[in-house]
Amino acid sequence: MIKIDDNNFNEQVSQYRRALVCFTAPTCGACGPQKEILRQVEDDLGQPAIFIVDATEAPTIAQRYAIRSLPTLCAFEFGELEQQVVGLQSYDTVKRMMR
Repeated sequence: MIKIDDNNFNEQVSQYRRALVCFTAPTCGACGPQKEILRQVEDDLGQPAIFIVDATEAPTIAQRYAIRSLPTLCAFEFGELEQQVVGLQSYDTVKRMMR
């Protein structure tokens, strides 16, 4: 997983056919388990494009995508938002979002 922020979000996400962005925050209780699931998917799929954004450190991006609850997962295709889900997501859901 790669941590990105307001400065490099567009550059990083748009360079992949399919990218998954997880919006988190240090005070988010469900974000730790979500990151572990993301690591498992990353390992199983052979290093797909999974990014982490700390919403408290990247308020511009969080506002652009109307992030109000954490964790929020956003699936992008060629840099365009395709899907957004809120809350702790299962391994199977995350894996489906990467396809």
